[in-house]
Amino acid sequence: MGDRLSDIDSLVAGEQYDSAYKMVMAIEEHEIADEEQQAHYWLLRFQTSYLTNNTLPPDSILNRVTQHYQSSGNAIKLADCYYYKAILCFGKKDIDQSVLLFKQAEEQSLSTGNVRLLFKIAEALSNVNSFSGNYSLSLDYGRKALTDAMKSNRKDWLAYAYYRIGVAFYNLNRQDSALAYFDKTSPYIKYIRKEDRPYFLSNLSLVYINSQPEKELMQGSVECQVTLMDMMDRLYADMEKRVGIDRVAGSLVHYKQARTTLGKFIEAKFKTKDIAFGQLTNQFISDYYEFLLTNCGFRSNSTRKLSRCLTILA
Repeated sequence: MGDRLSDIDSLVAGEQYDSAYKMVMAIEEHEIADEEQQAHYWLLRFQTSYLTNNTLPPDSILNRVTQHYQSSGNAIKLADCYYYKAILCFGKKDIDQSVLLFKQAEEQSLSTGNVRLLFKIAEALSNVNSFSGNYSLSLDYGRKALTDAMKSNRKDWLAYAYYRIGVAFYNLNRQDSALAYFDKTSPYIKYIRKEDRPYFLSNLSLVYINSQPEKELMQGSVECQVTLMDMMDRLYADMEKRVGIDRVAGSLVHYKQARTTLGKFIEAKFKTKDIAFGQLTNQFISDYYEFLLTNCGFRSNSTRKLSRCLTILA
C-alpha cells in the first residue's frame, strides 16, 4: 500500500491529476493497514478530488488528517493540509482564516526545501492578499513565487508569477509596471492549465484596453459609456482574429463560456442584459462569486477561477 500511495504522490507532483484520482478511488479502505497510511490516503483523496473538481470528503476528515501530521511532524504533508484547509476557507469567503492557514502552510514549507510546495503557497498568498486588498503583500508574495518559478525553470509557473506581480502593480496604480509584467506573462500563457487560459487572456486584454485613452469613454457620460458586455464582445472579436497567430482556437470556447456566465449574472441581478463598465466594483465581483456558487452550481474551485477574471478590474 505504501508504494501505491507514493505512486499517487508522484502523479500529483507531475500534475497528472485524473490518473492520480482514479488510483486513489480504486483503493478499498479495508486495504489501508495503519494510521499513517490512512492519513496519507485521505490527504491524497482530498487533494485529487479537489484538483479534478470531484466531490470532496467531509471537512472533518481533513481536520483529522491535519491533527495526525501535527503529531507526526511531517512538514510537507502538514503544509499541504493547511494549504487545502485555507482553500476551503477562501471558497467560503472566510478570507481572514484563509490567510492565517496559508501562513501556517508557509511556515511549515520553509524548512522543506520543496520548491513545488513553496511556489504554490506563495502564489496562493499573492492571490488571497490581492483579494483582501493587501496589494503590497500580494506583490511581495508574487515576487517570492517568481523566485521559485525561476529556480525550477517551470514555464507555467513563470506565467502565474508574472501575472500575480502584474495584478499587484495594477492594484497599486503602478500601470507601467503592471503592463511590463503582463507583457512578460503573455509568452508563457500557452504553458498554463487550459482552464485558466481564457481568464488570463480576458484579464490581460481588458487591462491593455483600460490603459488606453478609450478608458475615458468608460468613465464619461452615459451617452458615450462603454458597457461591460460590449467590452467582452470586443475582446472576443480581437481574440478570434488572432487565432493561429498568438491564440489557440480552444481559448475561444472557454472564453465564451465565461462570458455566458457573466451575462446570466447581470440579467439576474440588474434585470438587464448589460451594465456600464464603471459598475464593475469589488462588490460586483463578490456578488458574482456568490451567484456562481448558489445559482449555477459551480464548486468553489471553478467559481474562484471564473470570478478572478474580474478581480483586477474593480
